[in-house]
Amino acid sequence: MTIKITHDEGIATVLLDRADKLNALSGEMYQELTDAFTALNNDDSVRVVPLSVRIASAVMM
Repeated sequence: MTIKITHDEGIATVLLDRADKLNALSGEMYQELTDAFTALNNDDSVRVVPLSVRIASAVMM
């Protein structure tokens, strides 16, 4: 899985977790996001869905 979802008091945070690829969207990630947003849209307990990204701890140049 390249995304992670956490729920807390009406807030469902979607984390893009592909730091090794600088969170570039892949076909798999697009499908996961589509599935996640569909499920979250159908969940009446969710009021807001912020997006977040995991970043690499060190970037080599």
